[in-house]
Amino acid sequence: MKAHLLFGATLLAGIAIGFLLDRGHEGPRGQDAVAERNGAAGGRLPAGRSGQRAESASDAVLAGLLKGRSVADLSAEEAYQAIALHLQPQWNKDPLERSRNSYQLHLLLSRLPLPVLDGLLDKVHEIGVPQATLDDMFTAYSMRDWDKAMAWAERQPELASLRGSAIARLADTDPARAADLYGQEVMNGRDRGFDVGVSVAAGMASQGSAAFFKFVDSMPSGSARYMMSEASRQIPPEQIPAFLDEVKRRTDAGILDGSEMRDIMRNLVTSRPEVASQWLDSKEPGPECSKSMMDLVGTLTSHGKNAEAEKLIREAVAGMAGNEKEFITGNVTTLLVRNPDLAEKMIALLPAGQELTREDVQNWGSYFYKGDRMIDVANLIHSPTGKAGYLTDTFNSLYQPGSKEGHHLNARNFDVIAHRLDSLALSGEDAAQARAALAAARARMLEQKGNGPDGKAAE
Repeated sequence: MKAHLLFGATLLAGIAIGFLLDRGHEGPRGQDAVAERNGAAGGRLPAGRSGQRAESASDAVLAGLLKGRSVADLSAEEAYQAIALHLQPQWNKDPLERSRNSYQLHLLLSRLPLPVLDGLLDKVHEIGVPQATLDDMFTAYSMRDWDKAMAWAERQPELASLRGSAIARLADTDPARAADLYGQEVMNGRDRGFDVGVSVAAGMASQGSAAFFKFVDSMPSGSARYMMSEASRQIPPEQIPAFLDEVKRRTDAGILDGSEMRDIMRNLVTSRPEVASQWLDSKEPGPECSKSMMDLVGTLTSHGKNAEAEKLIREAVAGMAGNEKEFITGNVTTLLVRNPDLAEKMIALLPAGQELTREDVQNWGSYFYKGDRMIDVANLIHSPTGKAGYLTDTFNSLYQPGSKEGHHLNARNFDVIAHRLDSLALSGEDAAQARAALAAARARMLEQKGNGPDGKAAE
């Protein structure tokens, strides 16, 4: 589904570029809109425009690709030569160029005569492109003539992937037909792919709660959970109450296990926060409610909604009166990886006398992805002596014989750790103890790896 969604986003960006390019080819903006509507379908301007064909935005973009040639006159080989560079990996291209290339490619696919498009796919398949690219080009064919496209797909070894991609795209425009075709794939035991079912479920969800659940009930067991999450994004707003009521009914009846509702709320907390709030308000304060709040915090932080996440954290901790420390220490480690600033604010909610100690965080370090994680953890410990003790223990564990703890850290990692150690503002014996342990760990690393810039012997 990721590739399916990326295509849509890229194409929309390309369309925007097409309109920008159009400014250099047309007259007043109001006339451009008419030109675009007619030009895209190959039509002409309404009467009263002096009979002149308007060069629409899409025509201008396509003309740049074909260098003035008519798309109707292209052979499959010529079409391939026009898009050959567009089929190469685009990840290292400028984003605007990448979007423009995608837009040009899909414009051409939408206008080539069908026999030429069929031959172009043969050519592309023969030369070899990533499967996602072939799927994308094939779905453009399927949206123009389903039967001809499927006849082409039947000749290919990648039939399952091609059909699946086409069904997923069809779900955007004709969900009922896509659901019927997907049901046939299920009955025939074809490898249909996880993303295809999600796309079809999302298409049916756009038709309303009843249509979605009718589709889910026609699927094999186990399908509901992975379809629910995406469906919650597509259900029409006025249908959300009925949708949630049905999810709750099925959960209470044991048909669903409850994880589906949590997944749904993770989606709605950013798109429909009032719905997520009502769901939380329906729960009694306590462990279950507080856990549900923390489930939503991760989604909020991943969308940059840190203020909302902090508010929810405060409410979650408040609902655990008397068990704050157990709750916080059980939930803050994930937050520490995602958002150290919020983790620090959560730790600050500990009641007086229950502050974090060296012993509480002994196993919180993980240095594989972030070699200086121990500094983040130390910053959460209340007392300077506790910070120094934790860091000393951690540094002493690095590069010990028979242990792999921290063995991927190189000289630069130690430079970063030393720099950040100063930010903790330790003083006196605490500072000396931590720095001595760090220096000893660095020495062990150099002894094992050498003293080059990456921990290897300098040449």
